Amino acid sequence: MSNIREVLPNAVYRELEMYRADLVVGTSPPPTHLQYLVIGFSPIWAQLPFDGGKSGRTEISLQELAKYPIAIVDDNHNVRRIFDQAISEAGLSIEIAFETQSTQASQALAAANRAVCISSDDPRFDLQPLFIRQKGRADTLSITLYCAWNGDHFAAEMIRNTAEALKKFYETRNSKIRHFIS
Repeated sequence: MSNIREVLPNAVYRELEMYRADLVVGTSPPPTHLQYLVIGFSPIWAQLPFDGGKSGRTEISLQELAKYPIAIVDDNHNVRRIFDQAISEAGLSIEIAFETQSTQASQALAAANRAVCISSDDPRFDLQPLFIRQKGRADTLSITLYCAWNGDHFAAEMIRNTAEALKKFYETRNSKIRHFIS
């Protein structure tokens, strides 16, 4: 790979159409004309200042989370839309104390103990990640990651192999995270 670019989630598949990328990873299903592979499911975490492991907690319920001020990215990001939908389905009301343009800003606010950060990114600033539990559901809140490419690309087979390698890497990484957190 010669270059990695970050773009807003609602513009990621346009990168393929504009020939600015050969492969993209997005959080919404790609357009039907593209080839894609689901590479995994990323937890949407509630991130808060690390308590030194005193609580021993690995998850928090949406009901409990609704008691705290929240720092979260705006609705250009699927994390926000998924979180909002889960809150709505649970019949809860929350206080969005800070709506940010970047996860790092939300995490910094959580590290400063100003709000709980909601994010699918790995924790920074010594934050403790907690899985978000939805009442009546077996799985915790998560987001689907799609790896997409143009099937007519001259290197489509190599790109697919790269996507499969990303999937394998992600599966290994997630199993380690779940084991470490549990």
